[in-house]
Amino acid sequence: MFPAKTGANYLSPDREILLMVNTELAGVVVSALTPLVVAGLGIWFNHRLNRIERRHKHRIEFTVEANFHGPKKGFHVAEFLIHVHNKSNVRYESERIGLRVRGLKRGDAPKLWRGGDRLEFPDKLLDTNVLPNAVFIEPDVDQPITFVTRVGQAYDYVLATAEFSYRNADLEPHTAERVFAVNPGSTA
Repeated sequence: MFPAKTGANYLSPDREILLMVNTELAGVVVSALTPLVVAGLGIWFNHRLNRIERRHKHRIEFTVEANFHGPKKGFHVAEFLIHVHNKSNVRYESERIGLRVRGLKRGDAPKLWRGGDRLEFPDKLLDTNVLPNAVFIEPDVDQPITFVTRVGQAYDYVLATAEFSYRNADLEPHTAERVFAVNPGSTA
């Protein structure tokens, strides 16, 4: 015959069935929750990464450079290079990249603008949109835009201010500003 089922390790048939059902139910619950927990952690991690790196936000590196050639018949050929480097995962479009150039003539004493600390460039030489038509910049692309004009030989320094305006977006434009010597080898 079979030994008697008594003692601390003995389970009645009802309790044995209940234990098997609970064990299987726990396995099903764990199997169902595991993908949800993994997906939840993935969403949380991606959200944190996007907040830290701002991959889907407007991030551009925007610079302006200038080269001067000449003089020729009272003018320098001025080449302005505007770089728009898209550092995000968003495609940018623009119908306007403004370029303002102001000058400081040879012999003029440098003055401060409106009594502040900022140097004044009194002569307005250029204020234009350098884009002949709309432009788009794909993610991780450094797009150079060149604009060639002339600057009078009488100018020693120019202040170039470029402004990138987003198309179809209610965002403040990006700006870049630099001072350039028109006659780098001359003494003013």
